[in-house]
Amino acid sequence: MAEHGAPRISVIIPAYNRATTIRLSAESVLRQTVEDLELIVVDDASSDGTAEAAEAIGDPRLRVIRLKKNRGPSGARNAGMEAARGEWIAFQDSDDEWLPSKLERQFAAMKRLGPDAIGAYCGMAVVGTPEAGGAAAGPVTVSYEPHHRAPHRYAPLEGANMRHSLLHAGNLISTQTFIGRRAALRAAGGFDESLRMIEDWEYFIRVADQGPIAFEPQPLVVQRFSPNSLTRSLRNRVEALASVIERNKSHFDEMPQILAIHYFYIAGGMRQLGELAEARRWIARSFLQNPWSPRMWGGMVRLAVAMALSPLRRRRG
Repeated sequence: MAEHGAPRISVIIPAYNRATTIRLSAESVLRQTVEDLELIVVDDASSDGTAEAAEAIGDPRLRVIRLKKNRGPSGARNAGMEAARGEWIAFQDSDDEWLPSKLERQFAAMKRLGPDAIGAYCGMAVVGTPEAGGAAAGPVTVSYEPHHRAPHRYAPLEGANMRHSLLHAGNLISTQTFIGRRAALRAAGGFDESLRMIEDWEYFIRVADQGPIAFEPQPLVVQRFSPNSLTRSLRNRVEALASVIERNKSHFDEMPQILAIHYFYIAGGMRQLGELAEARRWIARSFLQNPWSPRMWGGMVRLAVAMALSPLRRRRG
């Protein structure tokens, strides 16, 4: 329950060196049709005036928490959750935008799902790609998330079995698309501050154990990639993926084909990073899980070619 006199919803924005984008992000929250909210901007020890840019908005519902030491997005979100007073907690990113009806439609989705729903996420329009370095790197591209994860009996997009869906289909829920009961989020624990990427996937796997999660398919969030987005780091992604799989190994063991795909992606990442011995280890693990996969055989061929060419490249260097 919310504290006496507290807003119904607490929205948390972690921000590091986002002086040029924080206003757009924050104002999209403050324009929500559901007005009973507080907005907590957690300035993660920025050096560019992010906190001052947020405070200049001048809305009484907005408050800024200044961290003395950089804790990363997970640490900043955890600090925001500790300060949150609302019965519901939502997350926004410091360079993204919400459509005005986001929260209203998410509450409607939870009502439709039933009284036991502990949260809801929504669709998202993605402008640019992390691989392309964002929209500024070339022609603007727009895609939809969760785009290739159509609902089916093995991985429904909402309900009481979302843990299985998240393990099966991957990172369905991005932080800026989610709102959940404060009690459920705190029961799940905080974001893992040791992960540099896909910390939202790891966290929502735990949150899904707290109760049913609803899905609103309309793209009510516009995501943009900034030049310093952590999403662009291949090494961070590969290392985080390996960590999340290890923590949920007992569950993944029940779905060997899915585990083989994750191992395959890690092997591909290691190959791109030039760590061929590690790539070979992960492709072998993928093979053991699903030896008849054409994708896996193709990966083994690419790895063999990369290993054959590696000595030639070293000699030329």
